[in-house]
Amino acid sequence: MSKSVDMYTAKNAMRKEVLDSGNSISVSKLNGSVLTITECARFKKQLEAMLKELPSADGEGYAGLLKAALSPLIAIKTSSVCTAEKLVASTAAKDAGYTEINDESRKEAEARNVNNQRVLGVKAGTIALMEKLLGQEYVREITHNENGTQKSIDEISLAKLIKHITDSAQRQTWSEIRQQLVKFATLQFDFSKTISVNMVALQTIRERLQLVGVVIDPSQVALVMLANIEEVSQEKHGVQFIPVLQKFGQDYKHDHTHDNASLMAMKRVLAQVDSIRDLSKAPAKGNLAAAADEVSVLTEFAAEAGEFGDPETKPKDKSKSKYAQGSNGNRRGRSKSRSRSNNDNATSQCPFCNKFGITPKHADDKQDTCWFNPAYKGWRPTFAITKINAKAGKNILTFKRRQFYPPELGGFPAYVGQEQCSFADEWSEYSSE
Repeated sequence: MSKSVDMYTAKNAMRKEVLDSGNSISVSKLNGSVLTITECARFKKQLEAMLKELPSADGEGYAGLLKAALSPLIAIKTSSVCTAEKLVASTAAKDAGYTEINDESRKEAEARNVNNQRVLGVKAGTIALMEKLLGQEYVREITHNENGTQKSIDEISLAKLIKHITDSAQRQTWSEIRQQLVKFATLQFDFSKTISVNMVALQTIRERLQLVGVVIDPSQVALVMLANIEEVSQEKHGVQFIPVLQKFGQDYKHDHTHDNASLMAMKRVLAQVDSIRDLSKAPAKGNLAAAADEVSVLTEFAAEAGEFGDPETKPKDKSKSKYAQGSNGNRRGRSKSRSRSNNDNATSQCPFCNKFGITPKHADDKQDTCWFNPAYKGWRPTFAITKINAKAGKNILTFKRRQFYPPELGGFPAYVGQEQCSFADEWSEYSSE
């Protein structure tokens, strides 16, 4: 009884195992729906690696199912049943040891039947995984008949299915490939996660580029990694990286060409730093998000929440504020003895300040540099970022110190004493942030 249960449950068990293992495979589509040839090749590479790791009778996994020929796995069908009688009658070299019908030959036949069911289960699971990750539109032309009924598993070739998916995929444009290259070079690490996790994200972009013939060597990977480490070392939550950078500077000359060996050596050192630093103190989205990314996420937030109106939006009605006039016509809630600037008394024509109920810190004709303008790419103070994040309901911006911006965007040079620095008196106010 136990033998039969093994044989009849093996197929479903392996189907489930494939689907569970497939959770580690990722597929990224353009605009969420378009599969590119590059991503298709990456998917196939991940699928082969996953199938190869599955436990099998010969220890070589099930990647052979993806081949068009030369693999004994693709010959296994639902009708492939082994018996002790067939083993004894077989002239195959592998069956030479079975000369009579006995318990040994029966056990071997049962084991082969279980293995056959496991192969069919892997095949069924792979088909289901493709449909799940890639979408029905990419697989059903091969897995279903013209009348919409599903083909039997014996009628489906995984090699033909992969070829059909590749043929259906869209070739990336040169501009899209260049965007991937820019993304690789400018990737900002999320230091609320370990360096190894960030390196996986970097490696994923590298793999996509290599699939379209763009070669990224270890020296370029090291450059992106070291640039991120250098940037975070200037933040409070990244000071642990300072001695590491000093060590790297001693170990490698400025013109050293990094290879896999030196890259791995640096990653081992960085892993030690990760083991002692407090990851929770780092911003969840990385400490230095690119200005363009900030603008896009602000604009997206504005569109979703409707918080930024047309530039012609009228000022907020002050009659309902806590400073509304009393019955005697005097303004309540603020002492008249307190001095006011012209800006405080001015009626704002800035829709961005009005949406946040802010007394403008700028003239009405300076809306393009307003701290609450989603198109502004310059420095923003912490209170503005806090208000924007609160209204968004999530952290869409992180504070960046002023030395990371040019003067025309509200920044200033990083070191007091430089000839071009005209903000020396103000530096102490921000140097501790």
